Amino acid sequence: MSGEEKLKILVIGKRKPPRGGFSNQTDDSDDEDAILADLKEKWKTVEGNGRITDDASLSDILEVDAELLTASYPTDEEILKSLMDNNKGQENDSYSENEDMIQPKPHRTEMLQSFETIKRGFQMEENVPDSIFSSLIKCENFYENLTSQNAKQCKISEFFK
Repeated sequence: MSGEEKLKILVIGKRKPPRGGFSNQTDDSDDEDAILADLKEKWKTVEGNGRITDDASLSDILEVDAELLTASYPTDEEILKSLMDNNKGQENDSYSENEDMIQPKPHRTEMLQSFETIKRGFQMEENVPDSIFSSLIKCENFYENLTSQNAKQCKISEFFK
């Protein structure tokens, strides 16, 4: 037997029955042809309206709406305005909350720094009467005396026990 004869038997061969799966398969080519024909008709309608010319490329067709605004980002002014609006609402709420809250006692160094800050602020202003400075110094001295009464001198080793 020659190679051609073996090839004919192989090509012609006997058809074996399907082993499993779906045996009644339909041919979808008719549906595809109908869809393709419908698309061709719609394309001719679009071409007939004069929207697409013969010299239009695919990129021209795809980029026809590239200049349209499809997304936007808020400007800096819009962001600031929205934050200011949110803060106004929160400030009104925080006033009522802060009235009920008990503030912790400030530390001694924080209080003394506050006196210094106030003095420095008044020194920068014009026409501040000397009585303001003397009153502020009296307040500072009173606070130092008040806090120094509770202070006691200890050895450094007592801090590391």
